Amino acid sequence: MNSVSNQDLLSLKKEIEQLKNELETEKKLNLEKERRYKAIFDNTVQFIGLLTKDGILIEANQTALEFGGLKAEAVIGKPFWETPWWSISTEIQEQLKAAIKGATEGKLVQYEVDIIGAGGTIVTIDFSLKPYFQDGEVMYIIFEGRDITERKQSESQIRRLNEVLEDRVRQRTEELESTYKELKNYTERLNLAMDGVRMGLWDWDINTGAVYWTKEHEIILGYEVGKSAQTYNEWRERVHPEDIAEAEAKIRSALELRQDFRLQYRVIWPDGSIHWLEGLGRAYYDENDQPLNAAGVLYEITESKQTSEKLFFQAQLLDNVQESIVATDLESRITYWGKGAEALYGYRSQEVLGRTIDFIVSSEKQAEEIERVKYAHQHGQWRGEYEQRRRDGSSFWGETVISVVREPDGTPNGYIGIDRDITERKRTEQRLLQSEDRLKTLFDANVIGILYGDIYGKIKEANDEFLRIVNYSRASLESGGLDWAAITPPEFLYLDEAGVAEAIARGACKPYEKEYIRSDGSRVPILVGYGLVGEEREESVAFILDLTERKHFESILQQQTQELLQLNRSLTHSSALLAQRNTELDRFAYVVSHDLKAPLRGIANLSEWIEEDLNSVFNEETRRYMDLLRTRVYRLNGMVEGLLAYSRVGRRHIPVEVVDVSVLIEEIIDSLSPPPGFRIISATGMPTFEAKKILLFQVLSNLIDNAIKHHDRPAEGQITIAAVEKGNFHEFSVSDNGDGIDPQFHEKIFGMFQVLTRRDDKESTGLGLALVKKIIETEGGQITVTSGLGQGATFSFTWPKIC
Repeated sequence: MNSVSNQDLLSLKKEIEQLKNELETEKKLNLEKERRYKAIFDNTVQFIGLLTKDGILIEANQTALEFGGLKAEAVIGKPFWETPWWSISTEIQEQLKAAIKGATEGKLVQYEVDIIGAGGTIVTIDFSLKPYFQDGEVMYIIFEGRDITERKQSESQIRRLNEVLEDRVRQRTEELESTYKELKNYTERLNLAMDGVRMGLWDWDINTGAVYWTKEHEIILGYEVGKSAQTYNEWRERVHPEDIAEAEAKIRSALELRQDFRLQYRVIWPDGSIHWLEGLGRAYYDENDQPLNAAGVLYEITESKQTSEKLFFQAQLLDNVQESIVATDLESRITYWGKGAEALYGYRSQEVLGRTIDFIVSSEKQAEEIERVKYAHQHGQWRGEYEQRRRDGSSFWGETVISVVREPDGTPNGYIGIDRDITERKRTEQRLLQSEDRLKTLFDANVIGILYGDIYGKIKEANDEFLRIVNYSRASLESGGLDWAAITPPEFLYLDEAGVAEAIARGACKPYEKEYIRSDGSRVPILVGYGLVGEEREESVAFILDLTERKHFESILQQQTQELLQLNRSLTHSSALLAQRNTELDRFAYVVSHDLKAPLRGIANLSEWIEEDLNSVFNEETRRYMDLLRTRVYRLNGMVEGLLAYSRVGRRHIPVEVVDVSVLIEEIIDSLSPPPGFRIISATGMPTFEAKKILLFQVLSNLIDNAIKHHDRPAEGQITIAAVEKGNFHEFSVSDNGDGIDPQFHEKIFGMFQVLTRRDDKESTGLGLALVKKIIETEGGQITVTSGLGQGATFSFTWPKIC
């Protein structure tokens, strides 16, 4: 057997030390995980614990212990039903034993129960027992309890309110039944009155004012029988002062229109009591249609009025209840539809009375509605939440109570439904669920770095995006080797201190920029913001955004900004040079105009003088030559003027003013003086808008003048000017019935000095259309021509609405 060397012993010792360190590290990690899970277990708001399958308590969280004012050692190891929480009654303890037995059999047991805590506090919890299986066998039982005391109290309060409403509806029903009986009795009294009991008969002589009335009439007016004078004035004196004008007006109107009249008014008896009366009357007329007398009946309606007012008041009370109240008979036909129902569903009362209630439920849900009503009929009441439908087709979530309305003997005679819109509450619940899902999705999506830690630098949890930003592995995080303060460069620590102080003061800090030191020693710019959680405000949730790409683009943007500034300086210099050149060009144009036009005027004058002096020796051909000379001088003068106008387009400031185009065209026609018989038609609807009037005048004037000048039949000539709107432009058209232009020359005619006829045949500088095109394009418009030989020509151009 070989001996073991010292080197082997040292190597073995080193491996043992390494294994010992790894075990120690794993032990610390397990302790940290156990501490974290314990913290979650103890600080959850639910009561949570663990039982053996025999019901022995082996674990309870801090929430349950604190509620009972208990120490763990006082209850751990005891049968769960013998612990203080369940000491309210033996019935509750026996119920728990049965529940544990069911869980041991593999069932999920859930029910609501009252338990007792420290100081005799009793709460209602939603309690459940869930079996924990191992290898198909129940090994433990997990219990959970959620405090629902407030919810139960709210439900109790709602039940009390419903009971109040039910009492109110019951009283309303009893009053309606009482009213019905009163109305029935009243009808019987009316029938007796027709036999002469408590209904007065009267006959009024309209001309004399004398009235015959029965003793019942006297009694109704408050007279002693046989003591009244029986006159119209005597009746009038009994009528309430506030009612007499209206009553007499109705009588006069009925007499004029030959109609029966019905009056309701008050009378004041000698004892001061006020009585409501109703009278019916019919007048009789002579052969001249003049009223002779009127006769009718009178009866008292005081009780009916009081009953109506009482019913109206009761209806007002129901209508002022905010909830929707609907009453139906046993066949679900609506008998009452309150103001609350009108507001909730969008239907007026008169639209739905007598209809069955199913129109507020979609067709696919009507079977469920039948079951709800059936349940209410069997158990006296149904309450719950379900989706309902408004008149406009929209739906809402309603919290509904359906109660049975019964006769005094207990026989059902209808249903009362009370509804409340809880759509917003449902939406809030849905938003909370969605918010939780979004937060989890954000963490898992790794769109932004997220970490959970404390204000001292400890990072307890982080998503993959944060680890990518700082270039650390998850193993580094889980080993506890990642500290946000340690990876922050010293020059940024003061920002963290200020952010933490702000977050301690107000719960969160404003996001700020800093840097992290990555695992390879490089730095990464970030934007960080965080909020503190917990009562001590020492734990934080931070959101970290990688700014590397943004910083790169900011650098590029800064460089481009410098280049733009340099370019702007160059453009400013070029603009100054351009302005100088334009000034020099204007000065040159003026000099050229003056130096060219002066000799031309001299040549024209000289030709006239020569013709005057030698007129006697000139023949016709010589005179034609002199005319041709002056024509070409004038043409050259016109070309100079045209060149000057062409060079100035776009370089002179021309004011903008409101232009009425129809008036502008009249001014142009007046200045051109078209030949006799030549018609110029301006279409209706010409616009009025802001424009450079001088330029628009020049364009239209040149186009109209060009059409007149080149028309082959002036006596039959016609020009039509029209305008239409096209978006941000007005499109004008100038159409003539002249000889037309061959399409091959459409582009040529807009060139400088371009004419399609001999200059000596028709005088033209060849600059008119070129000038028109330049003006229009300088103003942002376009010009086109549509023409053919023998088809006339149409020049169309666009002009912006706002210059």
